[in-house]
Amino acid sequence: MTKKIDIGASISSRKDASSTVESIFNVNEFPCTLTIENHTVTRLILPELKALDIKGMGSKDAHFSDIGLLKRVVSSLAQISRLNGFECMATVRIPSIAEEAKPQDLETDSQNQTAETQNPINDVSTEITAIIVEENGNVLLVEANGYQFEIKKNSIT
Repeated sequence: MTKKIDIGASISSRKDASSTVESIFNVNEFPCTLTIENHTVTRLILPELKALDIKGMGSKDAHFSDIGLLKRVVSSLAQISRLNGFECMATVRIPSIAEEAKPQDLETDSQNQTAETQNPINDVSTEITAIIVEENGNVLLVEANGYQFEIKKNSIT
């Protein structure tokens, strides 16, 4: 079983966060180090983890002394997800799994990329054209529908 938790608005309460953590991790596995991946474009600062600062679309390893600390972090992130309507705000996983699950390299031959998305509300397909405005190391500055945002290379599957 893959040891990972996708944290989003679907975790509706502190009790849900606690049961989600308990269904995946065992109390005997702590202390341990887990990777927290931020799936938003904004920074995540986690006071529960000594103000761990994760930049937008980034990830960091964090030390969890016990399962209670993991439950508090998952609960806090789930609350933020619900308030902002994020389906998947962050993922907590075992670091070795994060390294094995790297997505394939993005093709940057074409500056214009078109993706077809499915709108779950009315089940209508929408075509979105994204333009790579700038490439800076491991980060792409992309414009789609008049919005500019940064995407970390190899972070989209």
